[in-house]
Amino acid sequence: MKLGCLASVAGALLLACSPGPARPPFDLTGVQAGVRHKIEQQREKVNAEPLQASGWIRLAMVLDAHGLLTEAEDCYRAALERAPEDFRTLYNLASVLELQRIAPAERLALLDQASGSNPSYAPLACRLGKAHGELGALEEAEAAYLRAIQLDPTLALAHRSLGLLLLDADQAGRALPYLERAALLAPRDGPTHAALAQALRRSGDKERALAVGTKARLPESVDLPDPVRAQVYQLASSASDHFARARVAFQEGNTPEAIRLLKRAAQSTPDDPQIQLWLGRVHMREDPAEAARYFERALELKEDSTAAHLYLGELLLGSRGGKAVGHFERAVELQPNNFTARALLGQAYLQQADLNPALEAFEAAWEGYRAAPSSDARFPALLEAGVRILEQTGPSEVARLWRDRLDSMERP
Repeated sequence: MKLGCLASVAGALLLACSPGPARPPFDLTGVQAGVRHKIEQQREKVNAEPLQASGWIRLAMVLDAHGLLTEAEDCYRAALERAPEDFRTLYNLASVLELQRIAPAERLALLDQASGSNPSYAPLACRLGKAHGELGALEEAEAAYLRAIQLDPTLALAHRSLGLLLLDADQAGRALPYLERAALLAPRDGPTHAALAQALRRSGDKERALAVGTKARLPESVDLPDPVRAQVYQLASSASDHFARARVAFQEGNTPEAIRLLKRAAQSTPDDPQIQLWLGRVHMREDPAEAARYFERALELKEDSTAAHLYLGELLLGSRGGKAVGHFERAVELQPNNFTARALLGQAYLQQADLNPALEAFEAAWEGYRAAPSSDARFPALLEAGVRILEQTGPSEVARLWRDRLDSMERP
């Protein structure tokens, strides 16, 4: 961008940040109590020293961390009025505008200015590419993405974004190497495989396009590793707000939003086994392999997590029954009265053709269920699966016994 153009945009930014009241005027109605308290504390510091950029920057980052993007934008602008060259503020304001999917020209000006003090920051180059692309400046966007790749060759998002840019410009041949590299760097990313399949199809390789396309329905798994933004997310209230909102989103059936919120929570608390467990849960249906990795990570952080052993064991049932047995045995060891764990253990034993331990596990599960029949609505389905295996592989009289027990149960 030319210096004259940059200066005019910067001037407009400063005008937009005209001094307002010392106390930032925004409404916190409906914000979680703990989060509201944290914001109010920082707002009081700004009120005490309204001319200090550091207070505005901190307040903006706290608001940003909790998803209050419009309020964060206002405070970043106030901080820029007081410290026009501050790299974090320039970059974070551009990022907040990007999250709101607005103002690509202003984002470009902010990022250009920020790059002057940190020209080797790969995420900034990647965001420059996105802003240029939204403005239709394809050559500049390509140059920015290439710069990001030069600075960090492992940046999957830069490879994918450049591939998509070229694909949209009807340059499938040039897009292929970048999309293939992105697929190697992010083998479980659905959008990458969808774009790669399209590029292969346009290049005439229909057979390979068909094979690659089988992964196109996987969820998006590529993030932009961004230490500056990570500093923002670390200010979230122990990730509890993101975690709570993610659980609500998942219960409402909005899995993509749940994944997004959980990943933000994981950025601020990467060693929280509960967040890793939930990341596994939300991936179970669409991407079992990715789910298994999250459950394994949860167990690395907390080996005695009964839930992680059960979920991982369920994923391994059938394909890797021996490993499933180990996880269910550990779950039973941790919670001897967990009859769901015993029913799953019985299934795993049957899949290994180990009849006697399977029957012992089912018997213990049955007794546990009879003592508290409403404590797990899944139990009838779990027992049904075991009975079906028995009917196919076990002694007929044993199978009939368990079928009779199953038929006698009160179904929901």
